[in-house]
Amino acid sequence: VSSSTDDIVYFKTCSICGHQDCLRYYKKSNSFYCFGINGCVGGSIIDYLMITERLSLDEAIDKFKYQLCNIDRDSCIKKVDYITASELQNMDLPDVKFYVEHIIPQGLNLICSVPKLGKSWFALQLCLNLARGESFLGFDTEQCSCLYLALEDSYNRLKGRMEILLKGENAPDNLFYNINNNDINNGLINWLKVIIKEHPEIKVIVIDTLQKVRGVSKNTNVYANDYKELGILKKFADTHNLSVNVIHH
Repeated sequence: VSSSTDDIVYFKTCSICGHQDCLRYYKKSNSFYCFGINGCVGGSIIDYLMITERLSLDEAIDKFKYQLCNIDRDSCIKKVDYITASELQNMDLPDVKFYVEHIIPQGLNLICSVPKLGKSWFALQLCLNLARGESFLGFDTEQCSCLYLALEDSYNRLKGRMEILLKGENAPDNLFYNINNNDINNGLINWLKVIIKEHPEIKVIVIDTLQKVRGVSKNTNVYANDYKELGILKKFADTHNLSVNVIHH
């Protein structure tokens, strides 16, 4: 430390860019800034640890919590619920509800294939048949309202496809369309919660496609990203007893 005031601490040597007298710590905001031309960065203490010690975000948070703040690691472990096998055996659990017999149950479902094999046509026909209470692929259905997020389509294209499938019949008024939305990290789940609150009769949701609702991630592991994002959608489906069907290439 070179000097300090009531608000600022001045460092003689900058641990970010290595120059003299360019690193400052601001007490009120608990933040730092390097004014050196080769550093020129600032942020929180977590940011400082990431930059100076080349730590990942999780590693920096762990060091701040457990080493710098001396927080007991065991006290931060989230309590995990569990039950015994006998308790599970005696539970009165409802049967899994199928909206299309043997094919489309409650929970999270994936509709997957290589591109251009008709997944979107399949999903649109599914929603139309469920909304009208008609069989689908020869299987009985449970009539319900549906929400179709056609995020790769325009209304013109969607209307054209719907007219082909309806073959001159009237469209149902309990099938809802959406062609533009936020990703999972920026409000999609909250928007879905609002829609199902406004229309509690919606029981089946189709998201076309997973790629269109992906959040931005620095993780290059595709499997890990899939697992995380689908886990969020699964929790939403299970919490609200919905059938959420995600189209994925």
